[in-house]
Amino acid sequence: MASTTGSSRMKNSMMQNKSGMVITLDTSGFTKENITVEVEGNWLIVEALATSAQPGKGGYLQRHMMRRFELRPQSDVANITIELNERANRLIVKVPRKKPQVTV
Repeated sequence: MASTTGSSRMKNSMMQNKSGMVITLDTSGFTKENITVEVEGNWLIVEALATSAQPGKGGYLQRHMMRRFELRPQSDVANITIELNERANRLIVKVPRKKPQVTV
């Protein structure tokens, strides 16, 4: 199952296969200091917040992004990997599946 959301400017995707889940998010306008990735219960939450001053306007501009992904029971949350490519403005989160336990 694969799904893609967003406009032509912002491409996000979430793909699931036998080895787990791969989430790719457009992080344009955010730096690694502005991005958090957390697991809460059976949810993976990616959040980013950026604030910049508006010179001459007496205010500021704030951008916020939050995405939630439901984790399957067989997700191996202890081995999630996160890769941020700041040049390509892409965050890639890989959630592997737990390996089946072998009983003897």
